[in-house]
Amino acid sequence: RRDGGTTLLVRGPATLRVGADRLLLDAGRAFAETPSGRTETLQTPAGALVLSAVRASVEVTGQKTDVYVLEGEVRLGEVAARAGERLVQEGGGKPEVRPALSWEDWTGGLATTDRVGEPPPFGVGTVGARRPSTTEAFEALTIRRLDVRVVIDGDLAHTEIDQEFFNPHSEVVEGQYRFRVPEGAILERFGVDRAGGILFGYVKEKKAAAAQYAANVAAGEDPALLAYRGPGEYEARLFPIGPGQTRRVVVRYTEWLARTGAKAERRHYVYPMASEGSAESAPHIEDYSVEIDVAKAGAKEVRAGMDAVRVGDVLVVRGHDLVPRADLSIELFDDGPAALGAVRSPHRPDLVALGDAEQRDARRSGSGEPEYLIVPIPAAELPARPAGLDLVIVVDASAATDSSMLALARASTRALLAHVGPEDRVAVLAGDDRLRPVVAGKASLEAASPALVEEALRGLSQLTGGGASDVGAMLSEAASLLDEKRNGAVVYVGDGAPTVGELTAERVRERLGKAPRPSRIFALGIGETAQLGLLETIATGGTAQRVTDERSAARAALAVLERAERGAELGVKIDLGAGVERVYPRELGAVTEGETTFVVGRISGEVPKEVRITTTRGERTLPLDVTLRDDHGDLRRRWAVGRLAEMMAAGEGHAALVDLGVRQGIVTPVTSLYVSTTDEMTSAQRASIERRSRKRVSQRALVDARDGDGKDQEEEEKPGLLD
Repeated sequence: RRDGGTTLLVRGPATLRVGADRLLLDAGRAFAETPSGRTETLQTPAGALVLSAVRASVEVTGQKTDVYVLEGEVRLGEVAARAGERLVQEGGGKPEVRPALSWEDWTGGLATTDRVGEPPPFGVGTVGARRPSTTEAFEALTIRRLDVRVVIDGDLAHTEIDQEFFNPHSEVVEGQYRFRVPEGAILERFGVDRAGGILFGYVKEKKAAAAQYAANVAAGEDPALLAYRGPGEYEARLFPIGPGQTRRVVVRYTEWLARTGAKAERRHYVYPMASEGSAESAPHIEDYSVEIDVAKAGAKEVRAGMDAVRVGDVLVVRGHDLVPRADLSIELFDDGPAALGAVRSPHRPDLVALGDAEQRDARRSGSGEPEYLIVPIPAAELPARPAGLDLVIVVDASAATDSSMLALARASTRALLAHVGPEDRVAVLAGDDRLRPVVAGKASLEAASPALVEEALRGLSQLTGGGASDVGAMLSEAASLLDEKRNGAVVYVGDGAPTVGELTAERVRERLGKAPRPSRIFALGIGETAQLGLLETIATGGTAQRVTDERSAARAALAVLERAERGAELGVKIDLGAGVERVYPRELGAVTEGETTFVVGRISGEVPKEVRITTTRGERTLPLDVTLRDDHGDLRRRWAVGRLAEMMAAGEGHAALVDLGVRQGIVTPVTSLYVSTTDEMTSAQRASIERRSRKRVSQRALVDARDGDGKDQEEEEKPGLLD
């Protein structure tokens, strides 16, 4: 993905070179998407292809360049091809434009599916508005202002997103705010504007918070409510947004930056703002500003995209009228740590995120709580394996699977099969309480020939749902087909809702743990009702992703294959010694090559000096360099999230889950963040907002008096992110 938003999906064997001002495709296939309003140059042996608001497939074979245009225009010199046409140049001759009656979509669905339904980008919240207490469709509001502030403290990044949304309508509307955090990030705060400042929410039981919100809306007051929607996904309700008025929303999250490179010298921070949807559905930002403070990062070299300007220790990106099509990427380099760097941090309750009773308890008991420890677990170098990937695809076809879910399952499987090659082997199976081959007589792994893929797709088209769902049995049987000498994975495609056999994630994992050898498992959760929590828990060395339409199926399939094609250490167990208790994730299962997995625990005794890592290939011990740091509560929240996952996998009751959420101040499937109305605000909250308001006024006066000291007013008004 280019800074300007151009994306390329490249299919090998291929040679692609990336330059500062152009892309060069010497051989192979590439599918290009470029946003409207800018052009991109793709150099080929035929010459420079100029792409304008285009979706096009480009194939270079020997002396022939063949371009098929789905949308937009591709120009080669004076010759232009438009939607439904092919531009062909061969053997140094003149380029020709030919009508194209058909085209084989080799992208797995990315080329032909609609982009309108794409979710908002990670890191950029969006608001849809409608009249309160109606079922009207939500209409997206313009983002009048987006301010992002990031502080990188060692390997820990704190990110705050401050947004202002404008209501152009002539009536009061209720807003639906949606926000997603990057994988591995932990949500810290959610707040809205109150009395000229920001009031952050506190955690309440989900149903009680929803009832309080509804009652206040009915009374014409101004509540806000943020609820859990799925792993890393949140949805908030905002009321009221008056005609011609703006509403301000602030969220904060934290994440640990993994180290890569031969000496673990590279860290990579990404502010994820790329929109995948159509231009009409993508968010529009009138003014934006991103500031990344690297003063405490300990980096010797910093590289940034998007024409970021460095002012002292702060990287600054600013602009107007943005439809985000790319992420902001920051690379930080140092000499690498002498030993594996771990961090310990004291127990620090976030009083802002706690209700009155929980605040009192936290003040009383906070000093006696143990410290927390986070340890990055890198994957070791893996021995070479035969080329190719073994892929066992399990399509859940139980009775609860309706026709729309089966259609999405077919699209997901089609997307996976679109990218397998001659060195890969596949088996496509349907299941309920047992597995059966989709292609008659082919229940084991076979070479992924075009004929086999075609047979599998034909069999899927005739698949119907029926029978009980035994997820544990399906996955166990599928895993037994894998060859331990080859790189392989099981991909489950379904809703993740067992009705017989093991009914909890913990029981399913126990069953899989009894297999003769561990296997990698990925999951594509079909539909909005898919049990993504269970699927995330049972995914070993893989991921669980939700699929809601054909385009998300295509993207999820690519993500699965990209990760599955990398090797993984299986059967991973971590031992930090007797001085560390309740380490999460409780069972790593696998560590993927090229990735770092973070584990967190509580220090109950001596601080560990080493970590012992056991895998199916043996054992290795790594020395630890443990430093003490104030993480502003990140490790406590991270540990609580791990504890929550353990409790949910074990099927613990509603009351226990709620108790954990409200005591630790985390948003869960059973807790929400409730922002008090103006009338409900406490005197302490009012005083805090008034102090902040007076500080802004005095800073504004100071800036006006200095008149040109090198800092603008907006910078001066901002309080420290870690205040």
